[in-house]
Amino acid sequence: MVLVLNLNMAVDKTVYLKRFKRGSIHRYPCALTMPGGKGVNVARALKTFSVPAELMGFAGGYLGLWIKKELIKEGLRAHLIEHNLGESRVCYSIVEKKGISTDFNEDGPAINYSLSQKFIDAYEKKLLNADMVSLSGRGVLGLKKGFYSFLARFAADKKIPFFADLSGEPLIEILNQGVFAAKINNYEFEHSFKMTFSPYSMKKIFDKNRVKGLEILIVTNRHKPFYCLTKEGFFEVLPPKLKSYVTPVGAGDSFMAGLIKCVSHKKNIKETLSFCAAAAACDCETLGAGIITASGIKKYLPFVKIKEKKI
Repeated sequence: MVLVLNLNMAVDKTVYLKRFKRGSIHRYPCALTMPGGKGVNVARALKTFSVPAELMGFAGGYLGLWIKKELIKEGLRAHLIEHNLGESRVCYSIVEKKGISTDFNEDGPAINYSLSQKFIDAYEKKLLNADMVSLSGRGVLGLKKGFYSFLARFAADKKIPFFADLSGEPLIEILNQGVFAAKINNYEFEHSFKMTFSPYSMKKIFDKNRVKGLEILIVTNRHKPFYCLTKEGFFEVLPPKLKSYVTPVGAGDSFMAGLIKCVSHKKNIKETLSFCAAAAACDCETLGAGIITASGIKKYLPFVKIKEKKI
């Protein structure tokens, strides 16, 4: 079972407009409304891959109750720490023609120490039945320094592979405790490590954290080539050209789900990177995040190009 941590649960609303004009009133038939947050999108994609997963996160107020209900409807297992400190956040995405997305994301309520301890207690118990842990997305206000360190350290002590897709200080915290795989984008790399991205700076970060347990480091850059460093080598991957482009929202989460699936099935690194790129491309064809199909991935697999390089 993959334990998917989505600390800051959300209600995701996505609207498609031909053109978004500032200062205007826009009318549309309806919004696509789903439980969201990057971890939820990962779990949604894992369900498509038939990989057992369970979500964990904080859910507040009436919106938190709605999230819980809708996750059950989707067939996604979840252990939510419910509270009345405020409503779970709402994230609004306005998608225009050609895939341009304008996003409005709330921070969500701050979590107090008592609730954070309740989460940690539940996390320790859930790890007893977990084969892997995934942590994705925006953190929660109010969490004390060291919270993320604990999550990674406890998994490392149990020798459970930890997959991370986050940035900034939380990323630094968990890397110091031993993470199996980290996937971030170009901007997040520069923001987190305070250095210009290049294959050489990427290698510097990988070498520093490899001794702590890091085995896979991936840095993406939207539709441009992305890079992967492992003990097997350095790879440049050219994603496939999209045949039907709607929005990139959620593509990185389907990528992460693909990475988890391939590692769990012991695929080699080239097979893994091809599958991840194809899964991300497939997600770009849908308005909802984490919504992919096996046929869509199969369609893109032959068009992923991988080059092994020396640095």
